[in-house]
Amino acid sequence: MLYLTQPLPEINLVGLDHFDVDGFELCEFEQQLYRNNNIPFETFGSKTACQTKWIDAVFAPGIHINHSNLFRRYGVRGALAYQLEDFEFLLTISKILQIKPKWGLDVAIEQSHNGRYIQELFHYEADFRHEQSYLDAKTKLENLVYDTDWNDVGNRLLEVKREWSHLNGDDQSDYKARFVGIDRAYNTLKVV
Repeated sequence: MLYLTQPLPEINLVGLDHFDVDGFELCEFEQQLYRNNNIPFETFGSKTACQTKWIDAVFAPGIHINHSNLFRRYGVRGALAYQLEDFEFLLTISKILQIKPKWGLDVAIEQSHNGRYIQELFHYEADFRHEQSYLDAKTKLENLVYDTDWNDVGNRLLEVKREWSHLNGDDQSDYKARFVGIDRAYNTLKVV
């Protein structure tokens, strides 16, 4: 399971703001905890998280992976939890002590023509509390990404653009996910 257990040699209560209750982004204080527990994390763009670049495939011309990452968010237990309980009067520390660990998948595929953006074909984000469910979904998604003719999907989506172009962003993503056989584009879990 995903838990940080090693207590900090010294508590430094810096970086307690911007706690992410929805996703995987780590506030500065959480970064201290991850470093102290030898859990690597990276910064991609403006987000710092325990993440790994995932699918980096070469597709047919005009098909691009906008982003593709695997995520982990750790909870706190053991000696570290006991150490932090002395500070749980601070809202962010209270939240950190309540984190429910999770794994996450995120992939977005786009289509372009002659270097010009045409459309997002597929964007999927899902979180999981159990590692086996996460691994099963990861395999299923990899098969979908590698076995799908994305240019065909793009062309067919353009033919039915009147059905989805007026929808808001989340509804468009759901429509396109269903178009390739996935029920929902986003299935995310809060950490607290």
